[in-house]
Amino acid sequence: VGTNALSGVAIANQLIFVFYLVIFGATAGVGIFTAQYKGKGDDEGIRYTFQFKIIFNTILAAICTLILFIWAPDLINLFLLGEGDPADAAETLQIGIDYMHVILISLIPIGITQAYAGTLRDLGSTKVPMYSSMAAIAVNLVGNWLLIYGHFGLPALGAVGAAIATVISRFVELSILIIYTGKHSAAFPFIKGAFANFRIPGDLARNFLFKALPLMANETLWSLGMTTINQCYSYRSLDAVAALNIESTIWNLMGVAFLAMGEAVGIMMGHILGAGELDDAMKKAYRMRTVTVVCGLVFGVVMAIIAPFFPLLYNTSDVIRHLATNFIFICAIMMPFC
Repeated sequence: VGTNALSGVAIANQLIFVFYLVIFGATAGVGIFTAQYKGKGDDEGIRYTFQFKIIFNTILAAICTLILFIWAPDLINLFLLGEGDPADAAETLQIGIDYMHVILISLIPIGITQAYAGTLRDLGSTKVPMYSSMAAIAVNLVGNWLLIYGHFGLPALGAVGAAIATVISRFVELSILIIYTGKHSAAFPFIKGAFANFRIPGDLARNFLFKALPLMANETLWSLGMTTINQCYSYRSLDAVAALNIESTIWNLMGVAFLAMGEAVGIMMGHILGAGELDDAMKKAYRMRTVTVVCGLVFGVVMAIIAPFFPLLYNTSDVIRHLATNFIFICAIMMPFC
């Protein structure tokens, strides 16, 4: 659509990125218990962790929604203080605010989705969350095509259209998880009575909270740190903001490999530790760690190869494309270390 739309959406998503990591940390922290209850065969314990995730994630999502709704203009404007045309900065700010106000509708559904998907993954059922995500991606892609450009007589809404498509896709993803889990209660007995009574024993709730908080704090502080670094880059120019968004898109795509491997390590270790097999856990942890590093190396090479070509997909200037290519090269070098 153009550089200003690219930058406005990128900045808004940089702030949403912090929310994603908050929810991820909260879900993963409690998920440690879910995996161990699975190893013990304790369905009631799994149910308690699921209920805690639902409550905790909903509260966090509501708080983040309120914060971003109130302070979105001020936060987005922090990324628009660098060199550039003031008119472009003003347009980028408005696009970012409009996009943000729509995307906030999806925050609570995302929190509940992560409670469902995280629990299923912790139980070793990784395909169902994958299928629901694939369905969401398909809906999002079609929705973007229809609503950004205005095909089939629909209005061309630009960035707002992208936000609407994303919100719809999030509700689709959540609906698939709810329906599938509910219809397969024999395979997922934790869902039976999960919404009948939300009374979680106090000692368990404290254990869940104290385990989740450090991991959530780690993810939150890291995401805030990355957001602050990107905000510092934005002081250079609006071009830097756009180039960073192009780089982060390919980084997120390639980084999925080692992030997924890291989550898989946690799930498998939880099952083994829950069954009390410490020696087996240590052997598999070392083996999977090696595979994860190799994944980072392979995908770093892939990033370096496509670095000159990926920025050509964007409707922007040659200066921004050149910056983005250099950013991608740097990230490719660092990926194995991550």
